[in-house]
Amino acid sequence: MIPTRQLVLALAVCSITGNLAAQPAKSTRNPLDGLDRYITATMPDWGVPGVAIAIVKDDRVVYSRGFGVRRLGDTARVTPETMFAIGSISKSFTAASVGILVDEGKVAWNDPVIRRMPSFAMSTPEATASTSIEDLLSHRTGLAGENVVFWGSDVPRAEVVRRIRFLPLANPARTTFDYQNLAFVAAGEVVAAVTGTSWDDVVERRIFRPLGMTRSTTRVSELGNFRNVATSHAPRNGKLAPIPFLNLDNAAPAGSIVSSVNDMARYVRMQLGRGKLEGTRVLSDSTIRQLHTGRTIVPLGSALGPAFPDAHFIEYGLGWFLQDYHGYQLVTHGGQTDGQHANLLLAPELGLGVVVLTNTLQFGYPIAITLRVLDSYLGRAARDWSKEMRVRLAAFNESPPPLSAEIAGRSAKIAASTLVGRYRDDYLGDAVVSQEGQQLSLAMLGRTATLTHWRDEQYAVHWDDPLLLGSIPTATFESAGNGASLRIGRWVMRPQP
Repeated sequence: MIPTRQLVLALAVCSITGNLAAQPAKSTRNPLDGLDRYITATMPDWGVPGVAIAIVKDDRVVYSRGFGVRRLGDTARVTPETMFAIGSISKSFTAASVGILVDEGKVAWNDPVIRRMPSFAMSTPEATASTSIEDLLSHRTGLAGENVVFWGSDVPRAEVVRRIRFLPLANPARTTFDYQNLAFVAAGEVVAAVTGTSWDDVVERRIFRPLGMTRSTTRVSELGNFRNVATSHAPRNGKLAPIPFLNLDNAAPAGSIVSSVNDMARYVRMQLGRGKLEGTRVLSDSTIRQLHTGRTIVPLGSALGPAFPDAHFIEYGLGWFLQDYHGYQLVTHGGQTDGQHANLLLAPELGLGVVVLTNTLQFGYPIAITLRVLDSYLGRAARDWSKEMRVRLAAFNESPPPLSAEIAGRSAKIAASTLVGRYRDDYLGDAVVSQEGQQLSLAMLGRTATLTHWRDEQYAVHWDDPLLLGSIPTATFESAGNGASLRIGRWVMRPQP
C-alpha cells in the first residue's frame, strides 16, 4: 500500500533498476557467496531489525534465511517461516484470482466492471460504462491515488468501493499511469460478486491451499491464530520502536496479505512455472503471460528520470511492474505498510525469483538486496547497492519539519468555539469537531486526532494513532460561524445541522 505523498517513491519501491554502466564480470563463483555477510553488514546501516529472504533458481529454493529479530528488545529470531506484511505484492494475488475466473470462462479481462458488478460506479456515466476489469488491474482508470478513506479506517470494504463514485477523474481513462489502490479493492469485489464468496476465500482456497502456503493469510484480523509473526517498527520520538500491525482488511485486495518467505517461494515457483507448481496447476500458461504483459506505460521522465537514468522502459501489467535489466525482462512488485516493507522479483528467462521481507519501512533496502542477488546470477561485478540506494533515496526518507514549527504562537483568527460541529463529504463521510477546554479534537473514519492551530484558519492534525501520522496533515476551516466548511486535503466537508 502506498500513501499518496510517496507516489514517486512508490515507483522506486515497486520497480528495480539502476545505472547500467557497470560491465559484466566473468566469474565462476557461487552467486550466493558472501550474501549472508552482505545482509548482516548492511542491516545496521538501514536500522532494520529483521530480514527474511528466499531465492528460487530453476524451480528450486536455493536459499532461504532469516536475519535479526522479529521485535526490537526481544531475542526471538527471524526465520524463513516468520510472517511479514507483503503490502502491495498482494495486488498480484488479486490479478491471479481474476485470472482463475478468466481460465474458467466466468469473466474476460476486458469485461466492463458493471457487467460483473452492477453496483459499481465511477464519477461519470461514461467512465462507469467503460471501465474494464483490465483497467482496474493496470492503474489506468484515470483515478488519482487516494488512500485516506481506508488507511487505518473503519470503513467496510464494500463501502470503500461504493465511494469511488465520488472521486473525480484526474485523467482520461487509459491515457496515464495513476497508481490506484482503490481500483484493486474494486477488482477484489468483482471476484466476490462473480463467485458469491469473498476475495479472501478465493485466494485462500484457489491459491494458498493448492500451493501449500500454510503460513499466509489475507486477514490481519486473523494474525492472532499464528505464531512467529514479525512486529512492525517505525521511528517514534527519534528512535525506532515497535508499533501495532496495521489492519488493512478493508482494502485487502490492494495490500493486506501476510506471508513468509518460504510460502512466497512457492508462489514464485508457480509464477516462474507458468502457473503450475509440483504438478498442481493454479493458472493457465496463457493467463500467466497476460499477467506479465505490459498494459500501462510508467513514465521515465520528470521525477523518475534521476532515479532511473538508464532504464529503457517501465510498464505495468496486471498486478505487476515490468522492465528491462541488461537485456532481461524483470517482473517485479514492492509492498509497504506502516512499519514493514517487501520486494519480489521474477527474472523468468533466468528461472530466478527473489523475495525479501523486512519489519521496518526502509524503502530501498529490500531492493538493494534483490539487486545484489540479481547481479550475482548475471555474473556482474559486485556493487554496493545498499550504499547506492541510501544515497538515491535519502531525499525521500527525510521527514518534513513539524507544521507547528513554521509559525509558532500566532493567534487564531477564528474563535475555536465556532468551529465545533458536524461536517460531511460524500467520499470521506462524517467528521465531528469537538472542544474540551481550549483543545479542539477531530473524529472521522473511525480515527481521532487533536487539532493544533498553525496559521490563519489552518490547523495541524495530530492523530492519536501514530500509524496515521501524515495521512491527513492539515485541516482548514474556510469560514467561521454559520456556513463554515472544513477542508481536509482536497476535500471540502460541509457543515451539518
